[in-house]
Amino acid sequence: MNLMKMRMRIKVRMGIELRDTSEESTDLEEFVDSEIDESEDDMYYDTNVAATIEWQGLFAAKGKAPVHSQTRKENENDLSYAEAQFDELVSLHGSDEESGPQYSQLNMNVDMADPKFKVGMIFATRNQFKAAVKEHAIRTLKPIKFIKNDSQKVRAVCQGKKCSWVLLGSRMPGSKSFQVKTYVPTHNCERVFHNKHVTAKWVSKKYVETLRSNPSWHVKSFKDQVQQDHKVGVSRAQLYKAQALALEMIEGDMEKQYAKLPDYCEKLRRTNPDTTVILKTIEDDESGGRQRPLQRLMHIVVGVDGNNQSYVVSYALVEAENKSSWKWFMEILVEDLHIGNNFTFISVKQKGLIAAVAEVVPYAEHRFCIRHFYNNFKETNKGLHLKEILFSAAKATYVAQFNFHMQELQEADEEAMTSLNDHPPVH
Repeated sequence: MNLMKMRMRIKVRMGIELRDTSEESTDLEEFVDSEIDESEDDMYYDTNVAATIEWQGLFAAKGKAPVHSQTRKENENDLSYAEAQFDELVSLHGSDEESGPQYSQLNMNVDMADPKFKVGMIFATRNQFKAAVKEHAIRTLKPIKFIKNDSQKVRAVCQGKKCSWVLLGSRMPGSKSFQVKTYVPTHNCERVFHNKHVTAKWVSKKYVETLRSNPSWHVKSFKDQVQQDHKVGVSRAQLYKAQALALEMIEGDMEKQYAKLPDYCEKLRRTNPDTTVILKTIEDDESGGRQRPLQRLMHIVVGVDGNNQSYVVSYALVEAENKSSWKWFMEILVEDLHIGNNFTFISVKQKGLIAAVAEVVPYAEHRFCIRHFYNNFKETNKGLHLKEILFSAAKATYVAQFNFHMQELQEADEEAMTSLNDHPPVH
């Protein structure tokens, strides 16, 4: 019985869970040895059990010397000592952690703002590696050039005078990832203002959100902003192209957008009954038989409702502004709205429109918008007095009043009156 109790003590001290499933197991709570008390039990244990038995299995696997019983007793109440021994026990069974060096990886959302390189750094692809090098060249204003650029290796050097900066990246075996193999980070050259890595594509990506909110950003202001932000030189041609690329990113490719027009027309017919929708295309031989829309310019008709508010009645995108396109547009408008000669058309003086209106609705009144008319008039006839006379003539409600103001204009400026001879008073 004493031997069984000593075996149990050994198992508990080694940290092994005691689970006795034997039919001959004895309940410890019912076990009583009247002849031996607890102090005598400890004495028998230390006298009869070798000091190496308890810790032999723990340290033998690592070739360490056994711990003496006395040393064990002095430290068995020390919690840190117990934790250390437990760590030793776990280490015997190994670890699931990966072995070998751990290399940093580029985070496109964070690190591309200011790329930092170091030997062993990993990039997802070759293009990502090159993009980081270009961004570094622009940010540091250094003339960096790729002297080797293939699918397996990319080597970049600084072309500055006597500059020692070098970066070499190569493809990792069995992967598309690139890893930095050689890196000399020191730049001992001067900065450059014109950097070949500053392209229209790069500018468009940097300012796409600004152009989203301000698509008509003036090129001069755009240029000043780029130079202020990045201290690099850009040309007007680059900025015009950057605006076009940004607009394409925002609104999508024009060809893809036009491809959706048939679906848009069908949806208009379904949601707006009795709406006339016409889509005209031609086959483009250069595009492999695909249909290419011809729309270039817009014709639009706006009406006035009972609240004196304007609303769009009809619109069309046409290939050119001429009599043919206006006549086609007016014929559809007159047929759909059952327009007769009792209507009045007010328009800007546009090419081909006067002849088209006269041919489609010959007896309808056709007038010009005085605001648009004055914008053309003031280019050669400036002055507030002439403007007041012209607007008074336009507001005249009877012929005698109109003739009075036209005579007033003749006396004020004969050249201004002469410039109106090309415009019949009926308009």
